[in-house]
Amino acid sequence: MKSRLINNTMKKKLGLGSVLAIISIAALTCVFNGGPVKAADGTVHVVSSNSNPTTVTSNQATVLNSHSDLEPESSIAYVASDIQLTTQTIKTTPLDSNSKVDTIFSPAGLTQSEFASWLSNAKKVALLDFKKTGRVQKIVMVDATAKTITIGATSIPEVSAIDVARYQSWMTQADFDTLAKLGVKAVVVKVTESTSYKNPYAASQISMAKKAGMMVSVYHFAHFNNASSAKAEATYTANVMDSLGLPKSTRVFADMESPDAINRSNVVSNMNQYYSTLNSLGYTVNGLYTGAKYKYSTKMINAVGAKNTWIASYPINPSSSDLQHTGYGAWQFSCTALMPGSGSNYIDVSHDYNGLLTDTDYDKAHIFNKYVTVTRRLGSTYSDFNWNKQTNLSNLFNRTLLAKKYFHNQNGATYYSLYDNAGKFQGYVNAGFTKVAGGQQGVPLAENKYVTVNSKSGTVWAGFNHTKMTSVASYYEKTFQVKVKYNHFSGAVYYSLYDNSGKWKGYINSCYTTTADGEQGTPLAENKFVTVMSKKGTIWANFSHKVMANMSAYYQKTFQVKVKYNHLSGAVYYSLYDNNGKWKGYINSGYIKTADGEQGTPLAENKFVTVMSKKGTIWANFSHKV
Repeated sequence: MKSRLINNTMKKKLGLGSVLAIISIAALTCVFNGGPVKAADGTVHVVSSNSNPTTVTSNQATVLNSHSDLEPESSIAYVASDIQLTTQTIKTTPLDSNSKVDTIFSPAGLTQSEFASWLSNAKKVALLDFKKTGRVQKIVMVDATAKTITIGATSIPEVSAIDVARYQSWMTQADFDTLAKLGVKAVVVKVTESTSYKNPYAASQISMAKKAGMMVSVYHFAHFNNASSAKAEATYTANVMDSLGLPKSTRVFADMESPDAINRSNVVSNMNQYYSTLNSLGYTVNGLYTGAKYKYSTKMINAVGAKNTWIASYPINPSSSDLQHTGYGAWQFSCTALMPGSGSNYIDVSHDYNGLLTDTDYDKAHIFNKYVTVTRRLGSTYSDFNWNKQTNLSNLFNRTLLAKKYFHNQNGATYYSLYDNAGKFQGYVNAGFTKVAGGQQGVPLAENKYVTVNSKSGTVWAGFNHTKMTSVASYYEKTFQVKVKYNHFSGAVYYSLYDNSGKWKGYINSCYTTTADGEQGTPLAENKFVTVMSKKGTIWANFSHKVMANMSAYYQKTFQVKVKYNHLSGAVYYSLYDNNGKWKGYINSGYIKTADGEQGTPLAENKFVTVMSKKGTIWANFSHKV
């Protein structure tokens, strides 16, 4: 995650003589007497080594404090990897903000002969790249030795925080306690990288930091290069954080330094997708870690704000009298710091300017102003942090409330101050008992039922930003399936409606619906007479497909309809009664004809009859007109 200061000194026949060169990878600047020399082939040969260089055997080198476990050489803090001497293994590194300049770093600790072999091949790679792109290549010799500082020294900037990964697996509780005594207030723990790597020491590092009284935040080493991979990496981060029991208020830094993530024009939109996915999963406190001189550094920093940015830049001699990057939230000024008594075990160190890493004021109010839905029945909210009970969580279960502020507590949990839509305080609640919503609608809650729209007034919404889908009148007396509901901050409940084909039909206020017992919908009052016109089909005893009678038994008979059902399928079912008021079952309206009255519908007939009685009346109509 961080770069190292690398001392490079060497005599080279480039007209430079004997020079001392200091390269700060994080700052991406090279300081040389007379400056680098551009060759005719377009390369800048910045090559040097000690007069008595550190030697390593072939195929052996060391990686110190790289934030990337999957690709150590992609990290700002990259020091050395396996020795690569062939052209096939030498790669240009697009770390410079100038798109016309790329850099090739040698492996650390090569012997003179190994370096000569590597340099020869590096020149070939640089020349090939120059011919293809016209870019200038800096060829830099990396020495295995880096300048170290001691935590607690008064000559260096105050060490407000450290960050740890698997490279600090050597640290014990006593080490964390010692750092706390030296004034270190916070620890940033690596938790994940890409969608496959989890820091195996994260749980113990978090535990030891908390026991030492340090504030804990985390970072994820990003590789995402599009929206879908950003979403996947955020989901992975959140899942790992959940497994580690970290509170939702934990700050999550996106570690933006891997070339596959940062050298893309869409880096900001990808980064925002990472943050928004974390937010949807409840982790709403985010930040950015990056170097200052990448091609898109300014855009990334502008996207989150300088105060939310943890910047990496390593001066030659970090000094307490020369604090740098004061406009940022925090400044990481060395990755080769030593704790007294730790031998040669390096730690990354940072100076915090505005509490980005070190805000450890327990129970201090932090502005939040987000809507949360209570997701737990058991437990209580509290009127104060003396743990006086305010109300039972069961009274607030599934309600959406406004969390105006959040508080870190010494028990390691984060608490929200909750207010209802009338502005009444509902108590402090453990953030783990809630979910952060995207707005006043609250979080989606699973629901599985059928409703029939019972109103002609109102609006069906396409979203909770007041985008209209249609009028409630267009759905009047239709039946829909409800798969999700939202308990709105206002107190209203909104149903997410689906038709019989599973097509989403919008959000409706539940007050405009009546809950049904099933897909048939709710019973709707009806008063008419119908005549059965088909011999085929079934008369149903219920809506669970229990048969009452065959249709043929009711053929051309007339019944009274007292109730109808507008089924989810779109079919209408009538509830039939005979002339004695006896219920005869449910029939699909497609099998009947509506009559003008009790007489039923006219039925075609072709025959002759003779009147055989002297009694009775010949009617002019069915309203008893003689």
